[in-house]
Amino acid sequence: MEDRDAERLLVTEVVTPAGHWSSYPPHKHDTDDPPRETQLEETYYYRLREPDRGFALQRVYTDDRSLDETLAVRDRDVVLVPRGYHTVSAPPGYIVYYLNVMAGPTRQWAIANDPDHEWTLQP
Repeated sequence: MEDRDAERLLVTEVVTPAGHWSSYPPHKHDTDDPPRETQLEETYYYRLREPDRGFALQRVYTDDRSLDETLAVRDRDVVLVPRGYHTVSAPPGYIVYYLNVMAGPTRQWAIANDPDHEWTLQP
């Protein structure tokens, strides 16, 4: 994302196969502390292979749970992630595509994983 010319935007596309997770472990980028973490607001624009019946699940939450939402998103929905950890799940049978658009004071993608789930990265 950072290898393209732009002033503030970071844009990427993600395809999550049916029955899988993406943006996992849950991670955040709401603190301006480079190079460890950069502050970026993020939007997800969803498309689903089965638009009439398909859905994805997205969770957004903070450490103190002042924000703790799990959303069932449908085709053409947009979700704003203003802060906190977030992750996406594609239920079995539904391939999920989303377009991520992020912006912040520094055009750098540095994330902090949720420590409760970071162990899942270990072999």
